Amino acid sequence: MKFFLLKIHDLLKQEKYRFMFYGLIFGVIFGLEVNLYPMKDKPFLWALIGAVLSLIIYLAYTFFVPWLKNTFIRAALSRLLGAMYDGDEECIIFITELKNTEHRLQNYQGKFIVGTDRVVGTGDAMALPYLYNLLIKAGKRHDKINVVKSFDNINEYFKKNFISIGGLTNRVTEMLLKDYRNKFEFFFSDKGNAIIKKYSDNHYQYVEITEDHDYGIITKISNLNHDGKTIFVIAGINDMGTTGAAYYLYDNYEKLVKQFDDRDFSIIIQVSRMIGESSARKFNFDNDSRECEVK
Repeated sequence: MKFFLLKIHDLLKQEKYRFMFYGLIFGVIFGLEVNLYPMKDKPFLWALIGAVLSLIIYLAYTFFVPWLKNTFIRAALSRLLGAMYDGDEECIIFITELKNTEHRLQNYQGKFIVGTDRVVGTGDAMALPYLYNLLIKAGKRHDKINVVKSFDNINEYFKKNFISIGGLTNRVTEMLLKDYRNKFEFFFSDKGNAIIKKYSDNHYQYVEITEDHDYGIITKISNLNHDGKTIFVIAGINDMGTTGAAYYLYDNYEKLVKQFDDRDFSIIIQVSRMIGESSARKFNFDNDSRECEVK
């Protein structure tokens, strides 16, 4: 008897059997309380009907809820990604591959690595899956996502929808910040250790990397070259800033849509070096940054 009860308990842990059990109980109670011809005084028949109906409701529930959730997710992402959301449009992800020309690569044990002299920065490599999966969540097909190294010939990709991962080490990010300075709310200092915002010709504020925190930028710009495309720049001062910015975009896209709807935006993300990208939060730059002079 104990084994039988334990078996029932294990079954009831599964949602579909729990629905059937509820239906069974409901059917018995309904059959005892309601006197309907021609099935009066047949509570067990009502119990069977209740169990079957509960299973049908469960199947409908398990189909409808994920479908509804996915619909809301894609509706939010369509507003966030803009033209990038179009399933037939190719999306480029620019990432920097660094070439080691002076010394051979070594692993953590100090042994030389044979077979490659090119590497991707830690922050860029960790940021890539978040952004790639964000596009997949939006319904983008794998064959419409193209990961391109930023030192390759970028001119053929430049007028497409794209995401540029990484700060000034990424050639695309560097070109955008240099050639379209007036379009970007934030930019990096010459040394690359701070993020600066221009309020007026005589008013600049900045935030600088510390032992405890790194900082990153999330910027969305539409129609930069008057071609209707959408561009994202995900860039950090150091690796953790880049990873944190990518994580924040992936994990908080609904908040960003509520705040900015389908408009362009630029925000600063603060990340704890000790905790990692999961600590990424929106940084109140206007209130918490410091004034500086820019020559």
